[in-house]
Amino acid sequence: MGRPALFTQEDIIKTGVEISEKIGRRATPVDIHKALGGTGRLNRVHEIWRSYCNAATEEKTREKIELPDDLLERIGASVSAFEENIKDVIREFIHNSAEQQIRHFAAKEKEHANECSALKSRLNELVEENAGLFEHVNDLEQRLDELAPTQSR
Repeated sequence: MGRPALFTQEDIIKTGVEISEKIGRRATPVDIHKALGGTGRLNRVHEIWRSYCNAATEEKTREKIELPDDLLERIGASVSAFEENIKDVIREFIHNSAEQQIRHFAAKEKEHANECSALKSRLNELVEENAGLFEHVNDLEQRLDELAPTQSR
């Protein structure tokens, strides 16, 4: 059989609890080992302290937590209010998106109307130019007809 332990489980747990209260957080096995003079096996301190902490955590978890009687009603009311807020946010988003799409469509429609107007103006210019060229061709053909009988003599 091995050597007897330098510190009992109670000594290790008591030291750990004292250190935890002193530093305001859970002590580590190294903190406890140092407080016990750095003697003994650190691994044993670690096992005992972790076992104690796990048992304490389980005990706290098992304690019955008293909840207000109207808690479910309050949670339901909060969920309903949250749902309404989400619906309002979605409605506003849809409304803003629709307005943006309408403005975009109106701008495109205006741009299209401007392009159509410019193209109609250009078409009218080309029609006038074509009419002028047609007249010029007729004049040239008439002159050619006038010149042709005189050249054949």
